[in-house]
Amino acid sequence: ALHELRGLTDLDLNFAGTNIDNAGVKTLAGGLVALPVLRRLTLDFRGSRIGRGGIKGVVLSLAALQNLESLRCDLAAEQEGLHMVLNLQDYNDEEVRQAVMFVDLQHHLREVALRFAHGKIGETGAHALKEGLPYMTRVEKLELDLKGTALHAAEVGLLVRGLSRMPALTALHLDVAEIELGPDTIRSLVTGLPTVRSLHSLWLNLGEDSQGTALHLDCAALEDQDGASLGRFLGLQSGLRHVA
Repeated sequence: ALHELRGLTDLDLNFAGTNIDNAGVKTLAGGLVALPVLRRLTLDFRGSRIGRGGIKGVVLSLAALQNLESLRCDLAAEQEGLHMVLNLQDYNDEEVRQAVMFVDLQHHLREVALRFAHGKIGETGAHALKEGLPYMTRVEKLELDLKGTALHAAEVGLLVRGLSRMPALTALHLDVAEIELGPDTIRSLVTGLPTVRSLHSLWLNLGEDSQGTALHLDCAALEDQDGASLGRFLGLQSGLRHVA
């Protein structure tokens, strides 16, 4: 039993292809929390029977391991190695904070998708995400799906500041459709995203008229000195075919 190994600092557990299910994950989580000096943890659940509830159990329990310095957790076959997708629609703000900690611990990740579409994330969750993004130091490709959430313009502006502090980010997929942004937030997107100096590619969905190859911008809040930022902002979106 794990609670008998309280001095353990490194642990590698491989459940790939096994019958471990959500109940088994819950039992495992209880054992891991009982390891007070665990520093490095590797878990492989690829091909197992854990569902979304089990994945959520893994995320929230591992975030509670306060001494953990390094984590590698493979959740599904299509997310093997450097790539991770988390569906966070049913996570409340405190659970969002823990999910961000879970991702931050995985220093090997290069591609991350965080999907909140039509979910519960609010102001506190957005703030936790903004604070956590800069710790994803090796993430090069990020998908951030906020479509239809209850976020306000101010929270979207917060997230832009977090994105601007991601040192390795080269490609960003950002969906903020069905959110009331307003001109000030449009300005924060136009002037903030170009400050991500490593960014080479941007896909931005602002709504029905502004996704994929089309972009309609309300530039009312832009000032004269924003011209250079606007130019880089548009230049990052290489897929654009129609701009208004």
